[in-house]
Amino acid sequence: VVWLVSETFNYSAIDRAKSRGKKYALEKVPKVAKKFNRIGLPPK
Repeated sequence: VVWLVSETFNYSAIDRAKSRGKKYALEKVPKVAKKFNRIGLPPK
């Protein structure tokens, strides 16, 4: 059995853009980004 996972599989464009924005905020403004519970998308 092979488990295939892609980071952006089956996520809407809005969810992908939100994830990119959170990653960008983490790089640029770490104090603000610490308030995010999840940064990135969990594999589906």
